[in-house]
Amino acid sequence: MPSTAGEIQRRDVQRHLLTLIRDFAAEQSQGERRISDLKNRLVDLQGQLKTANASLEVAKQSREAAEHSIRGSEVELSMADASVHALEARTRLLQDEGLKKNYRHFNAGKTTLDAKQNPRGTLQDVEDRLSDTNFQLDALEGKYQEELRVHTEMLAEVEKRAFLGEAVIEETKQIKELSRYPHCRIIVLASLCC
Repeated sequence: MPSTAGEIQRRDVQRHLLTLIRDFAAEQSQGERRISDLKNRLVDLQGQLKTANASLEVAKQSREAAEHSIRGSEVELSMADASVHALEARTRLLQDEGLKKNYRHFNAGKTTLDAKQNPRGTLQDVEDRLSDTNFQLDALEGKYQEELRVHTEMLAEVEKRAFLGEAVIEETKQIKELSRYPHCRIIVLASLCC
C-alpha cells in the first residue's frame, strides 16, 4: 500500500500542479484580454478626442466669424444710429428754417399790407407763401419718414445679426464645454493602462 499511497499522493500533487498551471494560464489570458480591451478602448477614445477636437476647431472658427460679423454689425448699427440722429437734426433745422421763413414772409406781407393799403392782395400772397412752405415741409417730412423707415429696417437687420452671432457664440461655448469630458476620460484610462 505504501506504493499506492505514494502514487496517490504523487497524482494529487500532479493534479494540483496542473490546476495551478491552468489557473495561471487562464488568469494570464484574462489579463491579456483586459489589456487588449483597454487598449482598444483607448484607441476608440483617442478617435473620439480627435473628432471632438476637430468639432471644437470648427466651432472656434464659427465663433470667430460670428464675432467678426457682430463687430461689423455693431459698426453698421452705430452708423445707422448716427444717420438717424443726423436726419432728425436736419429735419428740425429745416422745420425751424421754414418757420422763420414763413414768419419773415408774414412780417414782410404785413409791412407791404400796411404800405399799400391793399389787404386782400397781400394777405393772399402771404397765404400762398404759407401754403407753399407747408407743402415743402410736408415733402421734407415725407422724405424724413422714408429715410427713417429705411434706417429702422437696417437697424432691425443689424440687431438680428447681432442676436444670431450671440447665439452662435453660446453654442460654441457649449460645444467647447462638452468636448472637455472625453478628454478627461482618456487621461483617466491612460493612467490606468500604464
